Amino acid sequence: MINTCVISFVLDKSSEILEANNQFYDTIGIVRNEGQSSLFKNFLSDDAKWLTYVSKLTDNENVITENIKIFNTVGNLIILKSNLSLRDGKIYVVALDITKDFHNLEFTNRVNQLTKLGGWTYNPKLDHADWTDSVFEILDIKGQVDIHRDTILNFVHPYFVDEFNEAVRLLYDDHQPYDITIQVITKSSQTKWVRITATPEIRNHDIVFIHGTFQDVTFQKSQEIALQETTVNLELALKAMNSGYFTRDLVNPKCDYSAAFSELMDMPKNLNDEQLKKYVHPEDLEEAIMQFKREMATDSPNYINAFRLRTPKGTYRHYEVYGLKVFNSLGVPVKLVGNFIDVEDKYRLMEMEDKHRYYMKTLLDNAFVRSIMLDKDWNLLGMDAETLSIFKKRLDRNPVLRKENFKELLSVHDQLKFQIVERVINDGREYRNEVFLDLFEDDRTYYDALFKPILDYSNRVDGYVFYFFDLTERMNIKEELQIYQDKLRTVHNFKNNIVSKLGHEIKTPLYGLLEATKLIFAKESKPSEKAELIKAQQESADRLKTTFDNIINNSIYQDDFYLIEDRVNLEKILNRVYEGASKRAFDGKLKLIFKNFDGPAIVKGDSVFLRQAFENLIDNAFKFTRSGTIKIITSIKNSHVVVTITDTGIGIPQTKINEIFEPFEQVSTGSTRVFDGLGLGLTFTVKYIERIGGRLHVDSEINKGTTFTLALPLIE
Repeated sequence: MINTCVISFVLDKSSEILEANNQFYDTIGIVRNEGQSSLFKNFLSDDAKWLTYVSKLTDNENVITENIKIFNTVGNLIILKSNLSLRDGKIYVVALDITKDFHNLEFTNRVNQLTKLGGWTYNPKLDHADWTDSVFEILDIKGQVDIHRDTILNFVHPYFVDEFNEAVRLLYDDHQPYDITIQVITKSSQTKWVRITATPEIRNHDIVFIHGTFQDVTFQKSQEIALQETTVNLELALKAMNSGYFTRDLVNPKCDYSAAFSELMDMPKNLNDEQLKKYVHPEDLEEAIMQFKREMATDSPNYINAFRLRTPKGTYRHYEVYGLKVFNSLGVPVKLVGNFIDVEDKYRLMEMEDKHRYYMKTLLDNAFVRSIMLDKDWNLLGMDAETLSIFKKRLDRNPVLRKENFKELLSVHDQLKFQIVERVINDGREYRNEVFLDLFEDDRTYYDALFKPILDYSNRVDGYVFYFFDLTERMNIKEELQIYQDKLRTVHNFKNNIVSKLGHEIKTPLYGLLEATKLIFAKESKPSEKAELIKAQQESADRLKTTFDNIINNSIYQDDFYLIEDRVNLEKILNRVYEGASKRAFDGKLKLIFKNFDGPAIVKGDSVFLRQAFENLIDNAFKFTRSGTIKIITSIKNSHVVVTITDTGIGIPQTKINEIFEPFEQVSTGSTRVFDGLGLGLTFTVKYIERIGGRLHVDSEINKGTTFTLALPLIE
């Protein structure tokens, strides 16, 4: 204990020093005194922590390790890394003075925080890496994760993947250390610039260990880029100074241009505003004037504008205008001094980049259901958004960012199929076939696939584009087409049936109507005969109308009845119904009240059948009303159009209300049928209204009248 180079001492539980070596006394700064006791706690920086350490000790059982902070006699803080144990009621301590190491570590951590610098190591044999906390903070990773060789590759920006891979290749192949500055995309999707260094440790010509640094240099890089842009802009401005310099008098509007610029643009040295407008592209003129007004309205001394100017060749070039405003004592701008800077090349490059990005996105996202682009080595360059989402979910990574090899993503079955594809497209020919693939979904899907090689100017294969069209959609289209063909056939049969019925049913009343009309206009007809003929004509016309109504009303019972659902304006339908009803009310000396919708009321149905349904209800009201009033009132309630038809007729017994909607049923009094007809009108109405999603309700009272309420869903 006395001769060891480490600090060692023995205490009792009250912290009195029972035994200690010279290293202990030298560290504390006191002189050994055999006859004098001393308490160790007098030197502690924190008594409470010491009591916590002692409470952990169990006699003759355990050893604990703690950093104990003490102050020496001159007041300096000393940190002892200590092993403590309890034996026979005594506390044995063996310690090392780590004060310098501790302060050095604090200083290093502080420097790392200020410089955003982290460290990393990697053992190739074990494929195990360690990162310091700073690296995790730079990449926005919360908590520790399992690190291996390619973990960092998941964060490298796609634009820098090739550069990073090349640096790693040179490290392993040629044992070259690297120092690169690249962009990464952090866990929270932020883009940062980082500087990564790597130094290999070599043994027997093999890399056995790699260590390096990882530093966030986003701020420095941003400053560097900004400085470069400023330098470029300054050079551009200086280049344009001799050719585009101008002054503009804002009080007496006119511009004076440098001789070089006037000669370049073949225009006078002095121009007023109206003359200058003739040189500005017509499409840019309005915006240029508005921008000038906006700039003049600000208090800023800076001025900026952009537009195209006509050259002597009659073409237009893009110019950006940068200048400074000169103010009078009242703060009003009175003069503008600036430069025209030719930026045609910049605008053309921007247009080309925008067009390239647009074409690429359109190519991959819209050409086919699935689209994939590869380089000549079958490494992924891009794919449509939907396919990329599937692969990211399946692989838990982005295969495009890592430029993974397409072949490695294929199943065993798909690899066999692509062997045939590869032989064809490697010869510069395209290959198209319908194939089963496991590529995109878990279930095998049938695709119409097109595999096209990309050829360079020497007709050598430089990449590939694969398109996959899901044939499921085509099958759905075929099925839909078959359904439409069946519907068309049904409509055709229905039309033929209606035409056949019309031809058969209307010939007789139509023939009678024509004969009566012919006799009325005959010269030998007497007045009394003409009256009889007109009556016969009216009867034939009524029979003809009744025939039409019966054919339409009966059509809903046909097996091949086809339900047409169009957008129909109920307001217009009711206006037409009212036109016929008003004349009928006048002839029958009845009062007709009609309140239509205030505007269009759009429902789903067929205009012919909807009109027939309402005419059936109106016809029913007229049949049973000999005197009084018929009302047609409309409203909109709860997203439904509501039409009520009320009469003051004979009414319907409560026991008969349900029967009137049955075919061939009519209202009777006693055993005598009051009105003639087939009795199909109300049946047609209720069945058709229900088929198009509506409802029909009837309320009636004997000798007071009947109210039919019809409701249909309102659509936008």
